[in-house]
Amino acid sequence: MLAEMAQAIRRNELIMHYQPKIRLDTREVVGFEALVRWQHGRKGLIGPYHFVPAVESSPLLAAFTDKTIELALGQCALWQARGHFLKIAINISARMLEDDEFVPRLLRQLAFYEVPAARISLELTETALLVNLAKGQAMVHQLRDHGVSLSIDDFGAGYTSFTYLREFMVPEIKLDCAFVTDLEVNRFNASLVRSLAMFCEALGRISSPRALSAGMIGRPCSGSAAESPRAIPSPGRWRGGCAAVAARMGEAGAGAAGLRFSRQESL
Repeated sequence: MLAEMAQAIRRNELIMHYQPKIRLDTREVVGFEALVRWQHGRKGLIGPYHFVPAVESSPLLAAFTDKTIELALGQCALWQARGHFLKIAINISARMLEDDEFVPRLLRQLAFYEVPAARISLELTETALLVNLAKGQAMVHQLRDHGVSLSIDDFGAGYTSFTYLREFMVPEIKLDCAFVTDLEVNRFNASLVRSLAMFCEALGRISSPRALSAGMIGRPCSGSAAESPRAIPSPGRWRGGCAAVAARMGEAGAGAAGLRFSRQESL
């Protein structure tokens, strides 16, 4: 698979789908998350769970990451040119924080596409263990100094731990979908969500009260489709679950800002 992936990167077989982030209270699209797919010549469209774990533990990781960032920034630049100024989230492996050249390469890409650093957010995934926490912390500071925001994706899964929260001090945590399921009947999940909301508030990671305010995400769509609000898939099927999250947060007395909830399908 890795040999094929190396060819896929060179042949531009990687494509991006864009998952809208929508506020439930206003139904406003507030940003997108870039999700990589592999348009394989023989096998068709392949989802990331079939190839990202292998890439993440291989020498291809840097080239793969650079390619996905290139695709996302290219689309962001196109949106900007057409008057759409929404923030885009890009998934990267936490292992990239051990790459001394990652930040300089990212800054060159931002300059090339003329995308402000504040318009992107890097979501750190944790399917591979980050060994050097000290180096990771230094890299996070570099990114923050240049205006790039970060979040921890799928918190509670993989290798994520409270050590990462302490060392990296990222402003946003995205709970793994397993913990935001059946909140109305699952006391453990409901208690965990409530506790983490209060924890985030206590750490001062809330930019404004209720900044998230029942936030949600919808189905992925192509870059061109994302330009038209009418093309955004209806968020109705997530309304109940996210409303329950918001209610639980309200009961805890903690604003939902700083803590996002990942209810993604077809990733």
